[in-house]
Amino acid sequence: TMEAAVELVRQQGGTPVAGACIIELAFLNGRRKVEVPVTSMISYDS
Repeated sequence: TMEAAVELVRQQGGTPVAGACIIELAFLNGRRKVEVPVTSMISYDS
């Protein structure tokens, strides 16, 4: 998940500045869990 990727970057001493994905399932509200800006190419609301 995006949240796990952000955490892995932090564990390795990095600073995540943004996340990107091809397909976002917006109805799952995943953006709320991620503390970086997220962009997606396709977003499904339901």
